[in-house]
Amino acid sequence: MIRFRFRFDAFDRFALATALAVAATACATTSASAPTIDSVLQAHEDSLRAHREGDWEWFGRDMTDPSLVVSNGEVLPVTREQTLERFRDYLGRAEFTRYEDLEPPIVRMSPDGQMAWVIARVVVEGQARLDDGQHRELDSTWAWATLYERRDGRWVREANISTRVPEPPDDSLASLGSGLSATPSMSDDARALWREAQQAMGGVLAIEAVRSLTTVAAVSTPHGPGEMSLQSFADGRLIFDQLLSDGRRQRLEVLPGEDGDLVVDEDGTRPLEPGPSAFMRGHEFHRIVLAPALRFGDGRLGHPQRFDGRACEVIELVDAFGKPVKMFIDARTRLPAGFAMIEPLSEDDAPITVTLSDWKPFGTLTLFTALWVEHRGQRYDYDYRTIELNRP
Repeated sequence: MIRFRFRFDAFDRFALATALAVAATACATTSASAPTIDSVLQAHEDSLRAHREGDWEWFGRDMTDPSLVVSNGEVLPVTREQTLERFRDYLGRAEFTRYEDLEPPIVRMSPDGQMAWVIARVVVEGQARLDDGQHRELDSTWAWATLYERRDGRWVREANISTRVPEPPDDSLASLGSGLSATPSMSDDARALWREAQQAMGGVLAIEAVRSLTTVAAVSTPHGPGEMSLQSFADGRLIFDQLLSDGRRQRLEVLPGEDGDLVVDEDGTRPLEPGPSAFMRGHEFHRIVLAPALRFGDGRLGHPQRFDGRACEVIELVDAFGKPVKMFIDARTRLPAGFAMIEPLSEDDAPITVTLSDWKPFGTLTLFTALWVEHRGQRYDYDYRTIELNRP
């Protein structure tokens, strides 16, 4: 049985931006009386109150499912389940000293009273508890526009467009999937296909919320059973723990360096050769699938073909060594079916094929729980027993 644990880090840069935007737009329940400007304004004021009081359940009420969030150059559908999961964690770790309008909101309503919108500027001050128990000061200014529709005597949120005053970069807020929102090296048609795959896995918001990923897999090899444990972090760190079939264990910590990876072991910290680095990084299968833009580039749409007996669409990419990579997207489910690449630094360009299977829900994400690797005529099967997102 897979052990699952999910903690949404509400202070990831992208997730916090979206969470605040969604928060500002969720509607309050109003009476079935005739719509008025005051009733629209009340929905906005109730949102500010819910933030200050930590009332996360309020944000799942009176919203379309899904609603739309427009932020960071993205148009994203957000379900009620995703909204509640985010605010449960976010408001559980935030304390606000200020969450209020900087100036009176602009409120407008259609002549028939069926549509309305609010434009607001809000200041946010307080502190947030991070995963490591430390606290980060919150001090930001937001502007957003919220679109409402009148349904059954209530104002229901349809969409929100948000922005905020830019803040200096903060590496502590990086997410494991932060590269997914920016794929400048992908062609437009390849990017559109990848967006569909993202949506099938749970959407950009759910992926961007992942700051760490811990997996433990039982591995069946031609030489006998083994185990692979990995911890991947948003800052590029990797804890690689491999139990070989002969009983030997190798545990290393890999750190990103200016001129390549560094390895930390009992002998201290030293540069890691490209071959071993590629081997260990290559086992971050979930990270590769969630965030291929962090590993590959020059994406373009390839010709459809069959993979693992399934009709698939193809995104062709290039790895850091200039070798070709193919990402296969199941034409029916839109989930990644697997990928094919070349063994890094091999003289004979030995192919490696990774097939993904047994996709299951993990909170708002859908992740594969099994895979097999075919390499040099041999097969290696991975059965994931543990998948943990954002482990404290």
